Amino acid sequence: MNILIEIEQNLVKSGGLFEAEQIILKGVLELGQAIMQNFFNDFDRYNLPLEYPLVE
Repeated sequence: MNILIEIEQNLVKSGGLFEAEQIILKGVLELGQAIMQNFFNDFDRYNLPLEYPLVE
């Protein structure tokens, strides 16, 4: 919900959408990074069979 408050405040301050778009894109990027980090953390918890070696 903080992102919505930040968007509203920036729209009022600037009177335009550019800053709001930047905030939305930043939020989407942060959310995507958090999702991928959770995915990799969960992936690391499981042992893979030897037939499927990890590529580093």
